[in-house]
Amino acid sequence: MQWNCRSLMSRKAELERFLLTQTNMPDILCIQETFLNKNITSFSIRGYATERSDRAQGQGGGLVTLVKSGLTYARLPNPTSIEAMIIRVKLQSGDVTLVNVYHAPGTPFDNDEYHRDSIILGDLNAYSSIFGATRTDARGRVIENLLDDYNMVVLNTGAGTYLRHSGEMR
Repeated sequence: MQWNCRSLMSRKAELERFLLTQTNMPDILCIQETFLNKNITSFSIRGYATERSDRAQGQGGGLVTLVKSGLTYARLPNPTSIEAMIIRVKLQSGDVTLVNVYHAPGTPFDNDEYHRDSIILGDLNAYSSIFGATRTDARGRVIENLLDDYNMVVLNTGAGTYLRHSGEMR
């Protein structure tokens, strides 16, 4: 599951309510724009191990990856040029690498930092018709090329991925 929460502490109860309603709990939750920082020393969700990557400077940003208790995983080094966190989960069928990403608008997009053979989840602040946008911007074209170059696929329904406060999907 992927969610840009825009302040995890203020929306923690919402996340906990969502999880309580699930018949099958998500194994992994990749959360962006957590706004957590070094002054917030503890954050946890029952039933999950918490991996954090707080933004060291400036406001906003930050990532949390929650891994369901009982799953074996390893945290890999964070990329240096993008705000991302990488974990490798050990499954019976083999290891799966997940990259939790937040690309703030206006920041450079370095596709060399993306791992081949991985699942990329996050808020990329990009627009492309292949993931439901009505238009394609420059960053969307870079992602389209990344998908082609690495033989990756987009796993969504084609519906918009951004819900405005008005309820409009974009």
